[in-house]
Amino acid sequence: MPERADLIGELTAEHRAIDALFDGIRAAPPGGPERKRLADDVTARLTRHAEAEERHLHPAVRRYVADGAAWVERERADHGRIGGILREVADRGPEDPLFTRSLVSLVEQVSLHVLEEEQRLFPRLRAGCPPDVLRDLGGRLRADRVPPTVPVGPPPHGTWGARLLRAVLGTAPAGRRR
Repeated sequence: MPERADLIGELTAEHRAIDALFDGIRAAPPGGPERKRLADDVTARLTRHAEAEERHLHPAVRRYVADGAAWVERERADHGRIGGILREVADRGPEDPLFTRSLVSLVEQVSLHVLEEEQRLFPRLRAGCPPDVLRDLGGRLRADRVPPTVPVGPPPHGTWGARLLRAVLGTAPAGRRR
């Protein structure tokens, strides 16, 4: 990816990286530790991606896309559905048949979300947002990224992941209760 990719280019590249992880999950033997490791990797990647969308994409959509607030609400609803499925995946071992069903559901929901963004939302944002703003937002997203080599543990209280867990489970992550 070019160093100067704009926000849409950065998010699209992340979508392709997530697709590659899904390909790895499909290729991994069912019930094996490799599939669980890849599921954990995709969980971490999707969590960081959702946080980046909330921090960079959603404010731009609200400002530059007609009916932007409604678009953001749909995005947030998608994130909530996907977060619930991620919790199902995290709660099961790879030998559990529900683990595989949850992975299939995750791939379906993420694929629909990506399709909606890339075919409908991103073109609207590109049409309404000045190119220099998109480039600046792409730079900010790159600057905010957590290096992929840094382990991602339970989300700290107050972050997107913690809010998601509270919304799905009605609780904060272990050790982070109020």
